[in-house]
Amino acid sequence: MTNPGGATRSTLEELLGDQGLPGVVVVTAPHCPHCRTVAPIVERVAAAHEGRVQVVGVDASHMPEQARALKVRGTPTLLAARDGVVVARHVGAGGTAEVEGVFAAAAGEGTGGGVGTTNRRLRTLAGAAVLTIALFADSWILATIGVAFIAAGWYDLLLPKK
Repeated sequence: MTNPGGATRSTLEELLGDQGLPGVVVVTAPHCPHCRTVAPIVERVAAAHEGRVQVVGVDASHMPEQARALKVRGTPTLLAARDGVVVARHVGAGGTAEVEGVFAAAAGEGTGGGVGTTNRRLRTLAGAAVLTIALFADSWILATIGVAFIAAGWYDLLLPKK
């Protein structure tokens, strides 16, 4: 990463500005265990996007004004910026799929974020549970809610790819 903890205000303006490469801003904190978990994944994905996406790290505990300006409410937060606009955001611990989604959004190769594997499984399981209850309760309203939960876990696979 480029200067992982030392992004200045001008660096962020340059990253989020209209010139140069698209960027990913990685906002972390030294006391954050999820930040330490995500760091090697970010490093690996950043290396794969070398030359296509600029990466800037922000230490939220040492640079709280930048974190506030970026509307960061929790760490780790990954922001994908392209043409001066944040196009994707991922908050919290995530796997390789989530991090790659943010980098792909910055590079203009995807919509960003997406639904992670764990999130997809939880939504599907919750939907199946509600659908099962709906069948026993003979409730079309619960059945609709169950189907909506399942669809919420799988909708991103159905979207057309850019």
